Amino acid sequence: REFRVLVEEVRSEGRTILLTTHDMAEAESVCDRVSLIDHGSIVATESPAVLKRWLDRFERIEVPERLDEALVAELGGLRGVGSVSVGESTVIEVVEEEGSRAAMSLLVERGHTRIRTTEPSLEDVYLHVFGGRGLEV
Repeated sequence: REFRVLVEEVRSEGRTILLTTHDMAEAESVCDRVSLIDHGSIVATESPAVLKRWLDRFERIEVPERLDEALVAELGGLRGVGSVSVGESTVIEVVEEEGSRAAMSLLVERGHTRIRTTEPSLEDVYLHVFGGRGLEV
């Protein structure tokens, strides 16, 4: 929080800040423009909003509960659904618009009405462009 306050103070003075980070959530929250760099070459320099539009057909559907295996398999088999991840909650990555409609319909039909959809984050863009490279700790 203190870092974000400091960045905002410096920004309000009209100064430019160069921030290097792999933390896409941080970059998304404090940066006006972001450069994606791959092996020393700039892939793009845009606002986070513009970069997120690269994945505008992608969507994430979150169900705040663990779905049973049969429903997870059925969701994963829907056209337009890229993946289904199950942890404490269930996350459905949609890669085509028709997948979103089909997944939402199936969830509601099965009685799951606590559903949230979200747009891609800057981290989603990074992972789409570069995969998991460089994220190992």
